[in-house]
Amino acid sequence: MKKLWIAFALMACLSFAACGESSDGGGDSAEEAVSPMVGTWVFDTDTAVAAIEKKLAEDPVPMGGMMLDIVKSMKAEMVISEDGTFTADMKMPDPMTGESKSETARGTWKLDGDQITITTTEKNGKVDENPDTQSATVKDGVITVPAQGGSPFEMVFRKK
Repeated sequence: MKKLWIAFALMACLSFAACGESSDGGGDSAEEAVSPMVGTWVFDTDTAVAAIEKKLAEDPVPMGGMMLDIVKSMKAEMVISEDGTFTADMKMPDPMTGESKSETARGTWKLDGDQITITTTEKNGKVDENPDTQSATVKDGVITVPAQGGSPFEMVFRKK
């Protein structure tokens, strides 16, 4: 679950499109450019479901159907702020009980070329004693978090 959450956070941060304005007035100051990462990113459920269905067709795994059902009902959103921080919220059914489970993470982000690095410093209102740092790729307005931690699929986030 920890790796899934970090994958979500990374994906959400990588799909921003560039934007910014400069002052065209007679002064010598210019408006600061706003990072293309700033905004709200959402988990692309359809892309994840298609990837899982493809993987299960090629190589059925135990409890693959349960994983597919969880991802189909998963909702994830990340808000990336201009000050270098993010807040991510995820809702999904608990695999054991089926009850809705919510998680919130906060931390910092940094963009270097087409790579975004996210460090989670707080989870569910508590300081994370062992912060997680993950990287993802930003390309064509999409954040892609590579498959990891036993997950058979990449996580994709698109800007809302």
